[in-house]
Formats: sequence, C-alpha cells, structure tokens
Amino acid sequence: VEALMTRSAAGVLDPPETFRRAYFQAGRGSASLNAGEAREFRSLNSALYAALSGSERARLGAYLERVRAQRPAAPLEDAAMCRLVKTALLRLPAQKQTQLRVLFEKVIVAGLDRAAAR
Repeated sequence: VEALMTRSAAGVLDPPETFRRAYFQAGRGSASLNAGEAREFRSLNSALYAALSGSERARLGAYLERVRAQRPAAPLEDAAMCRLVKTALLRLPAQKQTQLRVLFEKVIVAGLDRAAAR
C-alpha cells in the first residue's frame, strides 16, 4: 500500500482503487520472481482461489483479466472484489497469508519499478 500511495499522483487512494492498482502492478511485476518464488506465488494464489466458491472464482478471474488488460472496472466492483479477496485470504493459514503478502509486495514494487523505468 505504501509503495502504491507514494508513487500515486493522487497521493491517497481509497482501498478499492488501491486494490485494483495493486493487482495491475502485480501482473506487471510477476516476471521479476525467481523460479522458486514464482512456483510459491502460483501455489499461494491457487490456495487463495480454492478458498472461494466456483462462482466467486469465476467473478474474480474475470475481474482480474479486465484489470490486467487495463479495462475499466466500476468502483463498486473494485470494492466487492477487494472484500472477496480479503475473505479468501483470511481463510488461509497464517503462514500462507504472510508468504502471499511478502511475495505480493515484491511483485507490486517490481511492477511499479518497471513502470517508472519507462
């Protein structure tokens, strides 16, 4: 969150906007992970998805495809998907939550760095 806020022209973003931007930057920065980290990140994201129902997984997947393609999402949808991911994350064991947060932060920062290098 800090990395997104400090590099945002707006300075302070609401949580749903921060969530959407975080997932966009994570998509940009995921190539920065080494092979082991990439495997772990995929595994943790699979666990996150597995904590959701089939319809929730489909909604989240469609939303993330739009975010990564920079297609617009309604603020209410951003908020709903933010809540959905939070719910799924809290269903994971604490160690997996921590590991996912660490790797997610790493790919977000890498995505921001990649954007700044342009």
